[in-house]
Amino acid sequence: MWPPEQKSRLLQFVMGTTRIPVNGFKDLRGSDGRQRFTIEKAGDPDQLPKSHMSFSRIDPLLYKDYATLEHKLILAVERVSL
Repeated sequence: MWPPEQKSRLLQFVMGTTRIPVNGFKDLRGSDGRQRFTIEKAGDPDQLPKSHMSFSRIDPLLYKDYATLEHKLILAVERVSL
């Protein structure tokens, strides 16, 4: 389980903000109105996950196991918060 500070960094990485809307993800808004938080599996597993803040979307690649996914996600999140 990730500590709260790291969870905030993940939200910053994906959505551009460290806070969830008051009424939860159902009230998430983008530039075109209501926006769903989405996860798309795509890309080269040798790369880090990508995020699309304006769409509240994260692209975790098809890694071989959960440990690799978590490691790469932490690397990507930490790079954004530098």
